[in-house]
Amino acid sequence: MKLENLNKIKELDIVFDKNVIPITFASSDYFAPYLGITLQSIIEKSDDNYNYDCVVFTKDMSEFNKNQLSEICDRPNFSIRFVNVKEIFKDLNLYAPGHITIETYFRLVIPLFMKKYSKILFLDSDLLILEDVKNLFNIDIKDCAIAATEECLMSALLGIFGKKAVKYMYETLKLKDHDKYFQAGVIIMNIDYFNAHDCSIKLMEMVSNFNYNIVDQDALNELLNDKCYWLPNEWNYPPLQKHMKDAKYLENMSDFIRAKYLAVKEPKILHFADREKPWFDPTEDFAAEWWVIARKSPFYEEIIRRMCLKGASACPLPRKCRIDKGFGTLSQKCA
Repeated sequence: MKLENLNKIKELDIVFDKNVIPITFASSDYFAPYLGITLQSIIEKSDDNYNYDCVVFTKDMSEFNKNQLSEICDRPNFSIRFVNVKEIFKDLNLYAPGHITIETYFRLVIPLFMKKYSKILFLDSDLLILEDVKNLFNIDIKDCAIAATEECLMSALLGIFGKKAVKYMYETLKLKDHDKYFQAGVIIMNIDYFNAHDCSIKLMEMVSNFNYNIVDQDALNELLNDKCYWLPNEWNYPPLQKHMKDAKYLENMSDFIRAKYLAVKEPKILHFADREKPWFDPTEDFAAEWWVIARKSPFYEEIIRRMCLKGASACPLPRKCRIDKGFGTLSQKCA
């Protein structure tokens, strides 16, 4: 890996004078509509007395989608900027299994761009925000490097896959407690700590030299797990998808994690993790809440179009079918 590309990164300026909440994202061009819903939900719960500095790290965002996202953030106390990291990642052959894309690694270099802040939020783009993120940002994480919640779904996977998976947690990631593995889709980054300890460079070296099971999230845990401030689980709550219920995720969680998961009665952030998303199946848990916000977005029609195309491609009938109204439900009447 060419580390000189990291050394050439120019830090971003601060765009507001006071009461600033810096929020960073990583997104492909394809994922822009879903990032748009996350942004819309942030705005819905925002405080006019605070300023929200949103920075999107991307390698291929189209001008059209940038303009759509900028339209969502068009208000006095919101700023949105786009940072192209294509040159940093173009020559890297990073492991990206299944539904995971190269954009997941972008969060590792964000601290190098955000040096003028002492801490920032990083948020995934498949979130629905149900409480003002200023309340998350303002949590005092002491001198910890990172703040995050336990990864409840990982606990279920450890229960399903057994000793081999647990061994990986202890021997490869060097965790002291496999229940204390954090989820990296909602995190507070201590930028001062990251840069003082060269964490971005170390992490990029790690992912370039080893194919982690859960890619950059595993690397973050290996390096920083013992420097983590543990957030209340309502700040990163993953609804159980249908395939997770079928696989008995809840039953396979450890007693400790299951109790923490069930204790969340009013989530503050919904995280639609894993492969099944509310924009493709409106009957998933909490999908109705997501669609309430989606209808307010300039991406709404594009999201509907994609869902209809996905539904049509999955149709088991031999002839071309009509897509009925009602979130793209396939009608049994064929054209």
